[in-house]
Amino acid sequence: MGILLRRQIDEHSLLGIWEINETIEVLYNQLTLNDEEQLLYDSFRTNQRRMHWLSYRVLTKNILKDNIKSICYDENGKPFLNNSKKHISVTHSGKFSAMIVGNKPVGIDIEQIQPKIMNICDKFMSYKELEQIDKSHNIEQLYIYWSAKEALYKLYGKKNLMFKENIIIKGFPFKTQDIIKGKIITSSFEKEYSLYYEYIEDYSL
Repeated sequence: MGILLRRQIDEHSLLGIWEINETIEVLYNQLTLNDEEQLLYDSFRTNQRRMHWLSYRVLTKNILKDNIKSICYDENGKPFLNNSKKHISVTHSGKFSAMIVGNKPVGIDIEQIQPKIMNICDKFMSYKELEQIDKSHNIEQLYIYWSAKEALYKLYGKKNLMFKENIIIKGFPFKTQDIIKGKIITSSFEKEYSLYYEYIEDYSL
C-alpha cells in the first residue's frame, strides 16, 4: 500500500501515514542504512519491530523527498533529523506507521482501538478527565486521551513527565475528528497546545 495519507496540518507541520503490507525485504531494500542504523536494526528481536522501524523510515524518505535526513535519537530517546533544523515525531501500531515533521517541536501517536484500555485508564487519566468521558463512546474517547497525552509527551521530549499529573487534556465532546486542547504542567514549565485527532479504520491518531 505504501503512503496512505500525506497532509499539511498547518503552516508548520506535515503528516504522513504508511500502511504496511510489504515484506521486510521490500522495505529494507528501499533504504541504505549506515553502520549505526544497521547495528540497531540487527538488535531487534522480532520481525514486527523491524517492520515498524523500517516502515517509518521509508515513509520519512518518501515524505521529505530530496531532503532526506537520517533519523537519530537524543539522550532521552527523542528522534531528530540529522543535520536539519526540522523536528520529527514517529509512531506505529499494528499495520500503520506515521510521522509528523515540523518547524517547531511536534508529537504524534497512533493506536489500535481495543477494549483493554478500560483496565488501565485510571493509570493515565485524572478523576476529572474520567468524569468528562462520553459513556456511549468511552473506549474510542479514552484512546484519544491516551494518544493526545502520548503526543504531548513526545513533543516535550524529556523524561519524568507523568501522564496523569503533568499532561492534562481539556474535556471535549466525542467526534470522529476534531481539534482539542492539552496542557503540559511541571514545576518549571507550563504550556497549552492544540492537538488534532481523527479515527482511521479502528485506529486513533
